[in-house]
Amino acid sequence: MNDAHDLRVWTVGKFIVLFGFIIGAVGALVLIGQTLFWLKFGVWHPTTVGDVSDGFGVPIFHPHQDDMVWLQRTTDSIVNFTYGTPASLFFLLLGAALCLVGVRTDRDRQRRLRNANAIRSPRRR
Repeated sequence: MNDAHDLRVWTVGKFIVLFGFIIGAVGALVLIGQTLFWLKFGVWHPTTVGDVSDGFGVPIFHPHQDDMVWLQRTTDSIVNFTYGTPASLFFLLLGAALCLVGVRTDRDRQRRLRNANAIRSPRRR
């Protein structure tokens, strides 16, 4: 049986979509937790990416580069912006982006398989 028609074939694109869905679900869970806390206590508890990384014990990415000051400043700006971003927004957008990349990857693979099969077996008239 041709693997292009086998539903059990898991491609890289499908794994990327699954990973994106899981990350997006984490973002939704963070938002639901914040909303439930707000509804119960009447206080909005902001959760940033930095709070989540501290909770899991992940250290802040901070490379030390003496010879390239511009790269150090750029890295610091990106890290500060990312760690200050609301966690729900960050994970939802990252999950959506990964899902789009995965779908695009899978469509490109399917298109390449169709083209390869068309070249190998031309239709008889």
